[in-house]
Amino acid sequence: MTDTARALAVKCLVDCDMGAFSNLSFKQRTERTGLGSQEISFAAAIFYGTLERLITLDWILAHFVGSKKLDREVRAILRSGLYQILYLDSVPAHAAVNESVSLCRVFKKSSASSLVNAVLRKARNFDLGLIGKIEDESERDSVKYSLCPEIVSLIKGEYPDDADRIMNGYFEHKTQYIRVNTLKMTADEAITALAAENITVQKTELDGCLEVTKGNVIGTKPFKNGAVRIQSLAAQTAVKALDPQKGDTVVDLCSAPGGKALTAAQLMSAQGKIYACDISESRLSLVASSSASEGALCIETKVFDASADIAFVQADRVLCDVPCSNLGEISSKPELRLRKPDGKLSEKQLEILNNAASFVKSGGTLVYCTCSIDRCENAEVAEKFLKDHTDFKPKSLSGLTTGISDGNYRIFMPGLTGSEGFFIATFERMC
Repeated sequence: MTDTARALAVKCLVDCDMGAFSNLSFKQRTERTGLGSQEISFAAAIFYGTLERLITLDWILAHFVGSKKLDREVRAILRSGLYQILYLDSVPAHAAVNESVSLCRVFKKSSASSLVNAVLRKARNFDLGLIGKIEDESERDSVKYSLCPEIVSLIKGEYPDDADRIMNGYFEHKTQYIRVNTLKMTADEAITALAAENITVQKTELDGCLEVTKGNVIGTKPFKNGAVRIQSLAAQTAVKALDPQKGDTVVDLCSAPGGKALTAAQLMSAQGKIYACDISESRLSLVASSSASEGALCIETKVFDASADIAFVQADRVLCDVPCSNLGEISSKPELRLRKPDGKLSEKQLEILNNAASFVKSGGTLVYCTCSIDRCENAEVAEKFLKDHTDFKPKSLSGLTTGISDGNYRIFMPGLTGSEGFFIATFERMC
């Protein structure tokens, strides 16, 4: 089968329907296609846009197909066609209908052609205002914001005053930030090098952190040679909170794929020692590869179970970026919109944080962070840790201006900070 942009999008939608991660599916399938950059961009718009609106699209489709059982490929074709009709202004409705019908033949589902044609032609005139008339509030918000009811309930329960802004924030375009590898060039040199390739960036309040205002850095020379890489403002802020210094011993638990360890190496001018630990040996190979590419030779990888293994060194700084529900990353990982929050994650997170404390020297710094917005995974874990560890105290984050101050913590929130969600807590060991 010769791929078109729409066929590529449908293939990826089928992958995700079978449990694949969206970014991995799209990356792997894109690498195997002969499509040009514009076609790939169009495929990405359809694929990620359809995933983003999946709950809404399925609610609309139910008006036309009811509970009729559909093959995965047919369901993906209908979903992507409906998304183009209702949400992609650049696509004429008749083109979306005709191309979707053609895809039935491409995917050997010709028997469904008449169904796809009839449903999408009727759906062209669907009134999106009907969503606001859904009587049940939970269902209405779920369909409106395309989030499973459990996520809606969590956000409205924990953030009643800002819930609508947060849920709507998952649809907002997120600013892209890059990290300059100061082991290879200065921020000013990076700005000049990127400008030569028609990429416009500007400095932020964090040294070495640049905001991309025009273009895509992927494919540029600085990106290919390890002089810059994509890293969120929140992730860079977490390393700034860690505040690693030249000559320090640093432990980065749950490190893979290693972005924060690399940034710490830059802040230390690669003078000192960083242990990048992770339970996955295969994922640690990514850290080792990136360290070599960026010249961060102070990083040593180590297979380590952060929740159970015994501390092997006493460190000046320990970074604990724990596995979480990823509720802050929904805008970049839209398949998470369908995933019910796991209420038991906080138990594992506290185990990891407790174990991390055993690495920290007297006077040392411990940073706990997640890419979640669930307070059960964030502030509640931090408070439980402080209650059980009287030798630690919260460390002031007054020097940080990125994100929002939340008592002793720093948070980033969709809809409120123009970013994905993130939580940072910093502790100091007193004795």
